[in-house]
Amino acid sequence: MELVESLNSDFKFLSNASLGNTMGESSLWQKRVSRWFQKLSVDGELDLKRLANFRRNSVLLAEVPMNPLSEVPILSSIYDFVYYEGYRQSCIWNYEKLKDDTSLDWDSFNDIGSPYAISVDGRKFNERSLRHLRSTAIVNEYVDLNEGDTVLDIGGGYGQFIMQLRRSNPKIKSIIVDFPEQLFLAKYYIGMLDPSLRVNSLESIYQSNQKLEDLECSFDVLLVPVDRFDLLTDLKCKLACNFSSFGEMPKKQFLDYFDSKPIRHAEYFFTINRIDSFPTYDNLTNMIDYLSDDFERIHFQTSPIWDHYFKSRSPFYVRKHSFLSRNF
Repeated sequence: MELVESLNSDFKFLSNASLGNTMGESSLWQKRVSRWFQKLSVDGELDLKRLANFRRNSVLLAEVPMNPLSEVPILSSIYDFVYYEGYRQSCIWNYEKLKDDTSLDWDSFNDIGSPYAISVDGRKFNERSLRHLRSTAIVNEYVDLNEGDTVLDIGGGYGQFIMQLRRSNPKIKSIIVDFPEQLFLAKYYIGMLDPSLRVNSLESIYQSNQKLEDLECSFDVLLVPVDRFDLLTDLKCKLACNFSSFGEMPKKQFLDYFDSKPIRHAEYFFTINRIDSFPTYDNLTNMIDYLSDDFERIHFQTSPIWDHYFKSRSPFYVRKHSFLSRNF
């Protein structure tokens, strides 16, 4: 009940508040989140049933497989008939490349948010979980995380990477930066997955005058909206991360983040992004922009996954497509 009350309070605050954001009003993501956030409500009130299905319905972040029409039985069945086989084959395609990697935490898939899952070899996964399995395995190989170390995930969405990483590093401090609507889902996801973790309310972070060190001591997972990134100016974290979103935002906002003190002062920086954002995003950002003399490169490769995807029009008509840009 405590989580539900806190979520209701944050939902009303976010729905009523006029919040700025460092991405700028013209940002594609800002337009998306303001529209998608309404998918969680009925008549202006938070709908807990919709919240409980946010991953299945692909609210705010794409979760493959997905079904945004799952609340309407007839349309849901049609959607699954048309698209599910393509989603399934996309997941299997990536799984085949990772299945022999024993460093991956294959028992970590969870049902918070009611996601679709593919089951193969007694393992459950979807496209997003496969990505984070690989990402956390890379971090665990190259970064020695100790109790009290801080991990910063910029663009961390609903917290799947952070919570995956905490399975093998439960004593770390975690900070997730994203749009407040995304962080609302993170509060739900984290609270349902591990109720023992101390997670701040979004309303409190806007009203807080506390210093960063006080906030870090007060919470196990700190949710920081993009327009309160200034709170992290003095942050010195062990690891700073970004997955995909640097390559999706306008170039100026990307450079503001990349040149910020939290990243420049981090001991390690880990990113998975597009080799070239064009033509999906017209922001002139490419792999060269991420190379910095501030960091020694200890892991650098083209990602083995996310090279192709499958698109279906029925279970009997499936075509394989190449992504416009690979990830590094």
